[in-house]
Amino acid sequence: MLIGTLVFPNVKSVSAASMPSSYSNLTSEEKKAFDKIYQQSSESTLQNVNVNYSTQLSGLKDISSYHWTAWKKAAKGGSISKSANSGKGVGSGSYKGFTQKKIDSWKVDEKYINAIKKINKGKFPKDGNYTFPTDTSSSKLDWWVDEVGFYDIMGDPKYSKVTVKGYRTFNWTEKVRKEKIENTTRYKQYTKKSEENNGNVGWGPNNTAGEMANAIQIRLRSKRFDVPLTNSEAKQFEKKLKDSYEDYYKDGSVYQMHASQSYMYKGGACTINISISGKTVDKVTPELVYINVTYKTKSYSYETESHTSKQQIAQTVVARNAYASEIQKYGNFYLTPKSNVSSQKIKTRNTGFWYNINPYYHKGSASVTDEGSYGWTFSTNVSSGKSGTNIYAMLPIKYKFYTDIVDSHYYAPDVGNPPKDGSGGSNNGNNNNNGGNNGGDKPNGGDSNNPGGNGNNSNNGGNGNNNGNNGNSNNSGNGGHSSIGDKENSPMIHIEIDAKDEDGRVGTVRVPKMVHLYDIDKYRKK
Repeated sequence: MLIGTLVFPNVKSVSAASMPSSYSNLTSEEKKAFDKIYQQSSESTLQNVNVNYSTQLSGLKDISSYHWTAWKKAAKGGSISKSANSGKGVGSGSYKGFTQKKIDSWKVDEKYINAIKKINKGKFPKDGNYTFPTDTSSSKLDWWVDEVGFYDIMGDPKYSKVTVKGYRTFNWTEKVRKEKIENTTRYKQYTKKSEENNGNVGWGPNNTAGEMANAIQIRLRSKRFDVPLTNSEAKQFEKKLKDSYEDYYKDGSVYQMHASQSYMYKGGACTINISISGKTVDKVTPELVYINVTYKTKSYSYETESHTSKQQIAQTVVARNAYASEIQKYGNFYLTPKSNVSSQKIKTRNTGFWYNINPYYHKGSASVTDEGSYGWTFSTNVSSGKSGTNIYAMLPIKYKFYTDIVDSHYYAPDVGNPPKDGSGGSNNGNNNNNGGNNGGDKPNGGDSNNPGGNGNNSNNGGNGNNNGNNGNSNNSGNGGHSSIGDKENSPMIHIEIDAKDEDGRVGTVRVPKMVHLYDIDKYRKK
């Protein structure tokens, strides 16, 4: 019987090439990190690698309050003194506002209430203190001014917690060996030969592998075809094939031979079909052997693949309960290994609105706090590093500074001056009593001994009302008083300021120095 030769591809391992120069350019720390996610092998060859660093900020919307500081100026474009108040009050502004007492003084007469509403679009201040500096929970300030002049005001948001996360991203390309398998079937016919071939007895033509001939010869001499090979025979068969054809066959394959149609199953890698003519008896002397050999041919190619791996390497709280103007004074934060940093204190600089002044409401000395067990941190105490970050530049709402603010009014009512703060009640005067202590200006006309209104005789000063009514010769006429807006007792002006306003001003107009409100219309923008 003759048998064909099985031919299998000769697969050689690919030796690992030297690493590219881009890998050599990595720092030792970067190489260690990259080696954890990539290993070059015979199946993969690194072509190129690069690394970049990035940051991500959180807490930028977490604003707990807004701090407001106001300055009053006598002239348009006038300068302000940011450090006028020493000690704990430095940076508290020159305008202090007014208290509920001022509002109470305006409530004593309906005319005053209506006058204020008329120049403030129907609004009158709610009860409360309108003092400065002040804090609000929103970005809007309901601001009432009780003195004519020009105002500068600053709105400063307070950030609860700003956290910076640092990331390192590796990008690399590699050549990867790809395996391709093709199935090939060959058919050969052989006749029995009794002579030895290549030192093997009774089987195959001269080009038949001796190991295959010996294996089949062992089978034919010993057992029926429909009896499976024993484990020992299978291993012997496999070993001979393995020795002849390198690593193509693997341990654990199953071989079976059945009657005139015999199969040898090779773990899904190869199937050998043997057809033998002759009788199916215990001992067979076949006359003709047909061999169909179906085997897999492996070939290899290399393809370029790209990969990306992003790793978090730091998480640092860089601002906690800090105002925008305070964060502006922070130096640049650099992403750096913790081993490079000796202090977590934040280094500040003289810049921004406050420059070298440290206002009372700033926290002062601040430090960063690392979260997690990362090996890197963000610090202002190194001169360089990865991914330098100006935190203030990243804030969505920075501080706002509004200058030369005076509300735009369309008219000024002709109403007498309001009483002084803390209005009093009526006084029943006599000829030495000028009426109520909330009276108006110096009286015009009337009996010099009876300045109070509504008196019926010279010995009764009457009830001096809040409108400052001054008696005439008949003790009943109104006296001549300045219109609302007098320097010494100016009206309340309502201005709404929004720290998020991009224009920097809200409904404002510039007017000359100390203009009275009853003259403001001629300066109003048409």
